Amino acid sequence: MDRPQTDPFDAAIDEIGDGWSFLVTREAFFGARRFEAFREQLDIPRARLSERLRHLVEIGVFERTPYEERPPRYEYRYTPKGLALYPIAVALMQWGDCWRSGASGPPVRLVHGPCGRRLRAAMCCTDCGDPLGVDSLEWPERGAPVRPGPGRRWRRIASVVDVSRRVDSVGRALEVMGDRWTMLVMHEALRGNLRFGELQDALGIASNVLTDRLERLAAEGLLERLGGVARGSEGYALTRAGGDMLPALLGVRAWGVRWCKGTRRTAPRHDCGARTHGALVCRDCGGAVEARGTRYESLRA
Repeated sequence: MDRPQTDPFDAAIDEIGDGWSFLVTREAFFGARRFEAFREQLDIPRARLSERLRHLVEIGVFERTPYEERPPRYEYRYTPKGLALYPIAVALMQWGDCWRSGASGPPVRLVHGPCGRRLRAAMCCTDCGDPLGVDSLEWPERGAPVRPGPGRRWRRIASVVDVSRRVDSVGRALEVMGDRWTMLVMHEALRGNLRFGELQDALGIASNVLTDRLERLAAEGLLERLGGVARGSEGYALTRAGGDMLPALLGVRAWGVRWCKGTRRTAPRHDCGARTHGALVCRDCGGAVEARGTRYESLRA
């Protein structure tokens, strides 16, 4: 019997869906290449950083190249698979700019190199070019869930902001979304599974873990509880903040389709009739959002 194809979102989250992996890859986009450069920005134990770097090399996000022989020291540079994470980071940053920057505004601005304007990105249909929204997508059948092995049961970071010396909106978004189960629950909510029982059936998640994640997402303002009569019938509705997480999580799903082995190669169907994973583009010029075509500018002294 053929093995069932895994869900691309699950596969992607199995590879990169913990807070430390997101923070390490973010620092690489800011130019970190060497072990101590990562440590300068992240309050991370040396053993844990070594573990995450080794994992990111094993899955092909980084390549490790020597820069010193005695003692042996290495640099970690993005592969094409790693560079393809950039639109996800930008989408998380824009969510944080909108929903978590507060009265002081975002600390960093992105400038789109091809047009020279402040980057305002949108996740758009690759066929008709219109922005993708929660209500404009028909989702394909879900693939099989991924069950990580014992060595991959990484714990949630208690506070992403506290362990990161870099203040930006990616960290603030990860404060809300930076663990495997939260992302899986939120992805199912965007797919339209908004009842406790539906979520539990889709994810195979323990009741206490699901209750915890739903309560957190409601407290953070991404979901609104509607209530229910029978046990397991509690319903939820997406808030505007929750719906605005669509570009980031669509980006994760598209990355899983492109770069993770054994996944279902299906895409949501847009209102225009085309199946699309979406593409993150500049609202002003329509150009693709890529790491090598975007620069950062600090907005604070």
